[in-house]
Amino acid sequence: MNHIKTVTDERVWTIDINSLSQRVFATHEIDYNLNLALKPLSDRRGVDDVTYCHITFQNGKTGQRVQNQFNKVVTTAVQKLRGTDDRLVLNCGAGVSRSAAVAATVIAVHEETTFQQALTHLQTLGQLSIHMTLFRNMVLTT
Repeated sequence: MNHIKTVTDERVWTIDINSLSQRVFATHEIDYNLNLALKPLSDRRGVDDVTYCHITFQNGKTGQRVQNQFNKVVTTAVQKLRGTDDRLVLNCGAGVSRSAAVAATVIAVHEETTFQQALTHLQTLGQLSIHMTLFRNMVLTT
């Protein structure tokens, strides 16, 4: 599991879809799983006591539909962080593209810093492998 350390807390995590497990979630006291994949997980892998939310999110695509998906995911994550004490896992297929783009944006909004500072922070943690089409056409235009 890849932990995203933030300036004020340690509440936002990313994970690849193959690493989802009850043990990992229990170890890190995860309360909320926001799945950013094309399809919802058919097998929750025994993760029953964690709130699960799926928002369809296409990787590497452009256009208004994907921008709307991106905005919905970021808004959902920020509201969860501001409205609760929950620890949040963002997951997509590999846990490094959609998840990292959303995580950087969520950190920037939640901690009231710049997107570039959040992006640099993720890069120093080795967390960043954002699909450049997604980055240019979604993050920079929203």
